[in-house]
Parts: sequence; structure tokens; C-alpha cells
Amino acid sequence: VKLKPADDPVQGVPQGVVESLLFKGVHYEMKVRVGDSVLLVHSTHARPVGTQVKLTVAPEDIQVMRKSDYSPAAGRARVRGAAMKKNKALAVPFVLWAVLFIAVPLAMVVWYGVTVEETPAYVEVAGDNGQTLFQLEDGTVTAERPQKRTAVSLANFRRMLEPTYLKLLLRSLKIALFTTIICLLLGYPVALILSGRDFKRPGLWLMLIILPMWMNFLLRTYSWMSILENSGILNSWIASLRGAIPAFDRWLTSMGVGKKIIFLYNEKAVVLGMVYNYLSFMIMPIYTVIEKTDHSLLEAAADLGASPVQSFLRVTLPYSLPGVLEGITMVFVPAVTTFVISQLMGGGKVPLIGDIIQNQFGKSSDWHFGSTLSLLVMVVVLAFMGGLQRIDKEEEPRKEVRIL
Repeated sequence: VKLKPADDPVQGVPQGVVESLLFKGVHYEMKVRVGDSVLLVHSTHARPVGTQVKLTVAPEDIQVMRKSDYSPAAGRARVRGAAMKKNKALAVPFVLWAVLFIAVPLAMVVWYGVTVEETPAYVEVAGDNGQTLFQLEDGTVTAERPQKRTAVSLANFRRMLEPTYLKLLLRSLKIALFTTIICLLLGYPVALILSGRDFKRPGLWLMLIILPMWMNFLLRTYSWMSILENSGILNSWIASLRGAIPAFDRWLTSMGVGKKIIFLYNEKAVVLGMVYNYLSFMIMPIYTVIEKTDHSLLEAAADLGASPVQSFLRVTLPYSLPGVLEGITMVFVPAVTTFVISQLMGGGKVPLIGDIIQNQFGKSSDWHFGSTLSLLVMVVVLAFMGGLQRIDKEEEPRKEVRIL
């Protein structure tokens, strides 16, 4: 839309009056009344309110709107609507991915978990011509052997509550809890040191922390097995020290330690393997949160007479809590469900709930009971994550108070 003065000699163009003028930063927005209509005009040239103007309009630029459509609120609504349409279009690939790889598999797990495969009870009977027939419980006689059928049942849930499986679940939770606590005790100081303003080259150290994650998970676990096994590197070094230092050998013997120290195939070895594999998952989120914390808060605390311990407890710790909770989640969840570490470093002597689930889907081929156990673990994990989220929400309003 081009504005021209009212006395412009161009004929055959609409003439109107400027009713409002608003500067938009790079252009002016004016409402021009032409007869019974109001035109919303954008122009780099301003015309005072009440000025008579003529307008030349290109046909492709004309947009008919209701009176309510050219209010500021309506304009913002149109912008939001256009943005929502664009965002919806961008979300289509994610929605498809979520449906195919999250919703559908989860629905399958739930279906298998609440169903069982059962073969109807029958008795073999002889027919008139010597043919073998099959009589079902309801008295029906058929010539075909009854086949397995899928039926909705809660039998697997009752089986899940047997002491054997509950003990495995408690052991899994215990080991996962120990692993999470050790990772937190080791990871928080590392993240705190790396995020310090005086620490040089934190990026290099972060790369060294992440570097093992670039290798295959099984390869890292087998590397620890080669170090800790009876004929491994660690036992070889200890044997060499025993031979070189007789006093050291006598001390180990008095402690009841044999010639070969058994490091593998126990709960301690499983915890060690988990800590090694999941420690970086604890360090990274804590480091990210602490590194983004405003250091002027620590300076203000020091100016107000707070000691380093008080500054840590009232500033650093509250603000790092989201990273701590995220790290706990990233360590605890895979630690509860793992089965590779327990099979390799536990040698099958420390079975966890993940081992039982993997066995149901593998050797036992009982997908129904395996799905039921998976639902049990899922409920436990969701309850744990819900508890952490609640702690985070309760802690958020207290941050400012603690700083004061």
C-alpha cells in the first residue's frame, strides 16, 4: 500500500482519513478509514492522525478482514496461529517417531503383560474307528489337538509377587542405589572443580571424561574384566609385589588373602562396573548447571561475610540441585535395568531383575512374564522419577530465600 497526499493528481484511487498511527520500530502502522471500511496500512512514511490521504493498492496485497481482525489482540492471535501451524508441521516427524518407537512398543509390552498363553485341558479318547480324539473340559470332542491360545489373565502378576522375584528387585534397587551414591560422591566434586573460574582447560578434561563413552559398552566392561580376573593385570602386579616385598606378602597372608585375590563375580565387582560406565552421566549435568550459575552470587555472599562452606551450602548447592537430580536419574534408571554388567562382572552369580527379564525374552521365550516384570520395573522407575521431580519443584521457590 502506498500513501499519497490528498491533493495528488492521480485519479481513481481510494481516499481516506488516518485514524491511528503506531510506530513499529522499522515502519509505521496506520488505520485508514475509506468509506465504511478500515485499511491497516504499513508504511515507512508517517501521516498524522486526521490527514486526508490517497492509497494505491496492488490487487495481490489486498486482504479482507472483519472489524475485530485488525485489533492489536487479533494481530497477535494471527501471529500465534501462524507460529502454531508452523510448529505443528515441524512436530509431525517427532510424533510419528514417538508413535512407532514409544507408543506402539509400550502398548505391546502392556498387552503381553496382561495376557498369558495357555493350552486348554483335554483328555485323549479313542474314536469308533480307532482314531485318537481330544475331549475338552466342557465335554467337546475334537479330532484336532488343542492349540495354545492367548487369554487375558493376572496370573503373571501373582507370579511376579513371589519372594524370588521380589528379592531380585530389591537387590537391583540396592545395587543401583549404591552405584548412584558413589557416582554422586565422586562426580559432584569433579564437576565443581571443572566449573571453577581458576581451573584451566576444563574442555580438555571434559573430553577425557567423555572419551571412554566413545568406545563400545561391552569393550569397556571386558577391559575391566581383563584387569580384575584371577590372571589379570592387577593380580599379576600384586603377585610381583609379594615376591619383591616379603613383609607385604606376610601381611596379606595374615589378613587371610590367598595367592590370587578374587575381584570378580560378586556384588562389589558389579557396582564397580556400573560406577565406571555411568560416572560421566553424573558429572555432565552437574557441571552444566554449576558452570551456568551466576558467579556474582558467590561474590555477593563473600561480601556479606559468608564463609566458603556457607556459600556452597546456600548458593552453589541449591542452584546445582537440578543437575544433581538429573544425574541421579541418568545413573539410577540404567543401573536398575542393566543385565550386561551383572552377567559379565557378576559371572551369573549376582542376578538382577534385568537378567531375569532378558532371560524371559531369550532362553525361556516367555514374553508374557518378561513383559509383566518390565511393567513392574517401569512402575518403580516412574515412581522414583516422580519423587525426584517433586523434590525439584519444592526446592525451586527456596533458592532466593537461601541466598538471603
